[in-house]
Amino acid sequence: MMPRTLDGVVIDETARAARCKVCGASIWWGYTREKKRCPFDIVDDARTAVTHFSTCPEVRQFEHGRGKS
Repeated sequence: MMPRTLDGVVIDETARAARCKVCGASIWWGYTREKKRCPFDIVDDARTAVTHFSTCPEVRQFEHGRGKS
């Protein structure tokens, strides 16, 4: 299957899926338009171009790359 593009983000169905270590949401790991590795949301088993940093209720724990503290 060829990757598709959504809002400038390549949606790779073969990329690793995981759970957010903080809130437990389903995410997949991809790359932003700037080629930076980033978690994106999975909604109803579909990969989205929505960065999980914009939807995670505990996003403050990720500030400055510190992760869970």
